[in-house]
Amino acid sequence: MILFSGMTRSDSNRPVRGTISLWVLALFSLLLVPAYDSYLLSPLRMPAYLIAMLPVLVFFTLCLLLSGRLVFSTLLTHAAFLLLVYGNSIKYQALTAPVMFEDLFFFQNPVSAYGLFSEYVGMRASKVVLVLIVLGLLLGLVWHERRRIRLLPRLLVLAATLLVAQQLVSSSAVSAGYRQLGVEDKIWNQSSNLKQNGLYTVFTLSAVNTGRSLPPIDADIAARLQHNRNGVVLPQASVRPDIIYYLSESLFDPGIMSAYQSCEIFQLLCRLGDAAQLGVFDVPTYGGGTTRTEFAVLTGADPERFEHQLHIPYSKVMYRQVNSMAWEMRSRGYRTIVIHPNHAEFYNRNVAMPNLGFDEFISLKHFPQTKHKNATYTDDAELNKKIIASIADSDQPVFILAISIENHGPWGQRKIRDRAELNRIRVPADLPGDQQQQLREYLFHVRYAAAALQELSDYVLGSDDPMVLFFFGDHLPSLNKVFANTEFDNGKPARQQDSFFVYLKNYAPPQLPARLAAHQTTPAILHELKLLRPNQFYDLYQLNFGWDDRFWNRPREQLIRQAQLQQMHWQPPP
Repeated sequence: MILFSGMTRSDSNRPVRGTISLWVLALFSLLLVPAYDSYLLSPLRMPAYLIAMLPVLVFFTLCLLLSGRLVFSTLLTHAAFLLLVYGNSIKYQALTAPVMFEDLFFFQNPVSAYGLFSEYVGMRASKVVLVLIVLGLLLGLVWHERRRIRLLPRLLVLAATLLVAQQLVSSSAVSAGYRQLGVEDKIWNQSSNLKQNGLYTVFTLSAVNTGRSLPPIDADIAARLQHNRNGVVLPQASVRPDIIYYLSESLFDPGIMSAYQSCEIFQLLCRLGDAAQLGVFDVPTYGGGTTRTEFAVLTGADPERFEHQLHIPYSKVMYRQVNSMAWEMRSRGYRTIVIHPNHAEFYNRNVAMPNLGFDEFISLKHFPQTKHKNATYTDDAELNKKIIASIADSDQPVFILAISIENHGPWGQRKIRDRAELNRIRVPADLPGDQQQQLREYLFHVRYAAAALQELSDYVLGSDDPMVLFFFGDHLPSLNKVFANTEFDNGKPARQQDSFFVYLKNYAPPQLPARLAAHQTTPAILHELKLLRPNQFYDLYQLNFGWDDRFWNRPREQLIRQAQLQQMHWQPPP
C-alpha cells in the first residue's frame, strides 16, 4: 500500500471495489482510443487495432507517472489522440501524407506556424477552439482529483521507463519489435503506410526513426572518392557571374494537364530565347515540404534517400554546418544572400541558413507594408525588388537564393483583390464550384509567377555584368480534389508529375541536362559554369553524370548515398 497516498483510516473503511472499478473503467475507455482513427475500424483490422494500442498505453502510462492522477491521465490521453487524428485529417487533405513526429518541428516558431496553419484550418478553427476549451475545463477539474500514486515511486518508475525507452530506440529494438508483429513500415509510400498500419503506428515509427542519427560515412568509399579526385584538373571560367537561384512556390506548368494547351497559362515558356533553357525538374516532395527541395538543390543531398532523418531537413541536420552551394560560392569570394518574405524562424531557417553558408538573410521584416497587393502572401514582384537591390548594393559577385511565397496554399478562400482578372481565368466546366475556385486562384498567382520570371529575365539579359538565373518550382500544389477530377497528359497521378526549370545566362548559351533532379542541380550548374573543383561536388557530379564503371566495385546508388552523406558530415576547411 506504500504506492498509494492519502489512505487514511476512514479511507480504509471504503469498499476497495470502488477504486478497482475506476481503474477498470479508465483502462476500458482506452480501448476506444484507436477507434478515433477511421483506418482501424474495420473488423478485419483487429491486429492493427491492437498494435495501435501500444502507443496509447505508453502515453497513458507516462501521463499517470507524471501526474499520479488516473482520471486526468485518461482524459488527457483521449484528448491528445483526438487532436492527433484531427491534425492528420487536415494534413492529409492538403498533402495526402500523414502526420508524423517530425511535423512537430513545424511549431518551433508558434507565431509563424499558427499564421500558416490557420489558413488551412479555416472555419473549422472555431470548432477546434471550442473543443479545446471544453477539454481544458474538464482536465482542469479532474486535475484536482486525489493523487493515487506517491511521488517517489512515480519518479523512480518514470526514470526507469525513460532509460529503457532510450535504449530500445537507440538499438532499433522498437522497429524490430514492430516487424515481429507483422508491421511493414512503408516509408517510401506514407499514404499506403497510413492505410495499412493506421495513424498511431505510423506516428510512433516516425518518432523512433527521427531519434536516430544520420549514418556515418563508409571510410572505404570516402577513401575511394578522395582517390578518384586526386590530381584532377578541371577547366575554370574566366568570369564570376552573379548567380540567382529562384524557388517559385508551388509552381508547375499547367500545360501538362489535359484541360490546358501547352503554354496557355504560362505563355512565357513558349517564347524563351536562345539565352534560356527550359527543362524538366524532379523534386523530392509533393503539395508541401519546400525545405526538402531547398535543401536538395543547395547541398546535392536527396532527402528521399534518408527517410525520416531528412523529412524536415532544417529540424535536425542544420544545427551544424552542411556543405552547400553557398559555402562553395563563399569560398570563391561571393557574397551569399537568402531572401524569403516569411518569418526567418519558420521551419528553423534562421538557424539553417547561416549553417548552409549564407552571409545574410532578408526575411519578412525587411519587406514593406505594401507587400500584399495580390492576396494573402507577399507578392513575387516585391521579392524581385529585393533581388535586384541586393545585386546592385554589392561590390562583389553574389549568390542569391530567393524563395517566393505568393502562391502558397490553400486556395479557394482568398481575398483576391482583382476579382475581374480572377474571373477571366478559364477552368474546366465539369469541376465542382469549389474546385473551380481553387484552381482559378492558383492559376491567378501562376500568372504573377510568370511575370516575375519575365521581369528577372529582362533584368539579367539587360545587365552589362555576367549573370545567371536558375528559376524552378518547388513542388506541385496541394490541389488534391482538383487533380482527382482532372487528368495529366502522361496519364500519371499528380504525385508523379514534375515541375520545370528555366536556366538563363546573359554571356553564353546555357547547356544543362534536359532533365534534372533537385539534388543534381548544384553539381550540374557548377560544372556548366566551369566553377566545379575537385571536391565533394565533383564527386556528386561524377556519380550523377560522369559514371565510369572502371573506378567502382559498389552499386551506384550506394556510392551516391555516401557522397551525399559527405555533404552532411562536412567540415569547413581551416
